[in-house]
Amino acid sequence: MSGSEKMRSGLTRRGFLKATGAVGALAAVGGGASLAGTAIADGNSDDGFETKVCNCTGNCAGHCCLEVDVKDGKAFRITSAHYEDPDMDQCCLKGLSHLQRLYDPNRIKYPMRRVGERGSGEFERISWEEAIAEICENWKQAQKEYGDDSILFFPGSGNLRSDTGVGYDRLRLLIGATTAANSYDNNGMTGMSDSLGYCNFIGNDWRDLRNADYCFVWGGNTTESGVGRFRWINQARKAGTRFVCIDPVYTIFASKCEEYQPVRPGTDGLLAIGMMQHIIENDMHDKETLTKLSVAPFLVKDEDGNFLRQSDLDPAVMAAKMQAMEDGTIMMFDDPVMVMGVDGTIAAAGATNDVELEGSFNVQGYAVTTAFSLLLERLEEWDMPTIVEYTNIPEETIRRYADIFANNKVTLCTGYGPDHYVNGYTFYHNVCALLMVSGNIGKSGTGTVGSDMSQPGNGWGLSNTYTVPENAKEAKTIYGVDVPRVIETGTDGESPLVIKSMFVYKGNPLSNNSNRLSYLAAWEKIPFIVDAEVYMTETAKYSDILLPVTHYFEDECVHAGNTYIRINERAVEPAFEAKGDFEIAKLLAEGLGLGGDMSYTREDFNRSLLDNDLAKTAGVTWDALKKNKIMKCWPEEFVMPDGSTTPYSIYGQGSYFSTATGRLQFYWENPAPWSKFGEYDARRECLPQWFEPDGSWYLSDEASRFPFMFTTERSKYMIHTQFGTLPVFQELEPEPIVKINNQDAETYGIQTGDYVRLFNDYGDCTLKAVVNAGCQPGMLVMDHGWQECHFVDGHYNNLTSNVQAPRYAANNWFDARVDLEIVR
Repeated sequence: MSGSEKMRSGLTRRGFLKATGAVGALAAVGGGASLAGTAIADGNSDDGFETKVCNCTGNCAGHCCLEVDVKDGKAFRITSAHYEDPDMDQCCLKGLSHLQRLYDPNRIKYPMRRVGERGSGEFERISWEEAIAEICENWKQAQKEYGDDSILFFPGSGNLRSDTGVGYDRLRLLIGATTAANSYDNNGMTGMSDSLGYCNFIGNDWRDLRNADYCFVWGGNTTESGVGRFRWINQARKAGTRFVCIDPVYTIFASKCEEYQPVRPGTDGLLAIGMMQHIIENDMHDKETLTKLSVAPFLVKDEDGNFLRQSDLDPAVMAAKMQAMEDGTIMMFDDPVMVMGVDGTIAAAGATNDVELEGSFNVQGYAVTTAFSLLLERLEEWDMPTIVEYTNIPEETIRRYADIFANNKVTLCTGYGPDHYVNGYTFYHNVCALLMVSGNIGKSGTGTVGSDMSQPGNGWGLSNTYTVPENAKEAKTIYGVDVPRVIETGTDGESPLVIKSMFVYKGNPLSNNSNRLSYLAAWEKIPFIVDAEVYMTETAKYSDILLPVTHYFEDECVHAGNTYIRINERAVEPAFEAKGDFEIAKLLAEGLGLGGDMSYTREDFNRSLLDNDLAKTAGVTWDALKKNKIMKCWPEEFVMPDGSTTPYSIYGQGSYFSTATGRLQFYWENPAPWSKFGEYDARRECLPQWFEPDGSWYLSDEASRFPFMFTTERSKYMIHTQFGTLPVFQELEPEPIVKINNQDAETYGIQTGDYVRLFNDYGDCTLKAVVNAGCQPGMLVMDHGWQECHFVDGHYNNLTSNVQAPRYAANNWFDARVDLEIVR
């Protein structure tokens, strides 16, 4: 069978209406989707349908809960499920289109073996027994000849269910295989979590946004990337919250804001520095927040940049600390950070609030400085004229925005736009510091919203003890962005690492990673590649063995992603010969002689997830969840430090933040590099900073040869490369486009509808041009999520580099420049 044919929409308007209206007939033969269904209560209806509760678990992190109406073993209709709190009901067009995904002819139906060239999409059908035997024989041989770490597990983030990765993680540790850890959006996710605490953009409940005076939309476009969450933005607008958008592109979200301010790409972090400077220079910084909630008064040792701790001053405490390290109990050892009292005495942080915020001191021979004083020194490295020039924002605007932050309740609504540059993490570090300096954290109407729908986040009350077996082997971790370097050099940056087999699951790395051509070259050097996948993706076509995986609606599991825990029922039986990821992991373990170490059934696993005190306190057990389907797991109200109550979760409401210190951290103690490739200065990384982006910078050498910066924007019809091949969306967005400013279009003689070739030293890409004045001059904007088969030629990730800063191993998709030419 061939999968190399270009995918183009052939759906007419009449066909679209049939797909969205005449769903019963289409679903019976495996197609169609109802975009406007009827709610069915109590599990059954008068017309003989049975209603199942399922979830859309793609990585938009919307976690929409759905009702799927089933009859005669077929799914017919999809609607939003109903919560006890109707304010939580949500579902976007992607969720409603799952019938077309469930019955997509592009699904991988059987285990298959490649018979043509890699990338040809030519496979032959084989049995599960043959597939497992061939994979396990290859892995055993690789272990014998090259070592356990010669097998690479390469997961993605395409399915956020609780059951999809755990079996593979356990199997990997039993084997001792290497893992290619996530490199997507690490600048943003980890830059914020290191500063504020760990979660999916941890912050206040989205519904608290209505209590903000201002919302700064900075680097996100929720109208497209978080469609289901935009209703809370509209509620806030009606309540009087004013919206300011800072973005290089005039997005749909920008059009809904009271003010739009373009910024030069890659300079968002520098803008945050300028705003902090103005706030502090005018003595508007929130000293109470900085003193009580942040690391600002912590004493930092000049000699190594680490915090001064009690063990540094007390030999007995140091001896106990050394013993704890030897015993392996160091994680539970209490070694308080020290602060300087205003009376000149040294105390443990938290023992007193009468502390020095600024100053340098000598404590028992240690030269120390407060973290806040170090922040002040760092901020002095940039002057306002430079900030104005680089950001291309007027000084009066920068100062006015700083005044707004200092004198109002401001919520930051961000996304991953600034993430995609080598210096991307500096924005998240810096903007979190701005929240601390202005006091916009830990209170109603402040903090952050963005990726997830509410503060509880994905995984509340789920205790996964299954992943790590007692007999786990030591296993290496590299990062996905480093895979081409590892394959090319035969090292992980420090020690030899030769990859001879690769197992891909939950992702489509050949479409989604930056510098795509380097991945294609790496793929050719890996002798054996296996992909466990639902659909015939680009990565699947370049694999040697394909294992068919179930759709979301074909397996039972537990799902958490907002203030409720929900069941994901098996709405229909697995199609063709598809199996769940959990079951595939068990089959592979049995084939390797490790079945005894993976004896859990799916039922065992689901039950174990809720076997913990937190879930029990909320009355949530597996048996209760099977009965009730959707169970509230969050309190009705929250008590704030001042005794007031709020119906919404406010991050930091107990004056505690889930960071290494339990406080807000603009100073990162001893930050270690994730990647082993590249030079690294740990002392530099401790504090907010900014440096120029790499290949995209307007003053770089590349700018003279390649006049355009480029970025991509999310589509409301796709989650990365998911959903893009569905007929209902192919009619609405049939092919990728690149937007170009009208002035640049006139210079190049380009009109809407022309096809243009974008190119640079990395590669090229041919697609349709659309003239759009919302793009800045000298900047191109492409829509995100398309695969190779959708382009006339090439792929937009052929234009991108995998240059990175070692701090967070991350894909920096936007850090390159291009030129273009008309091709037809």
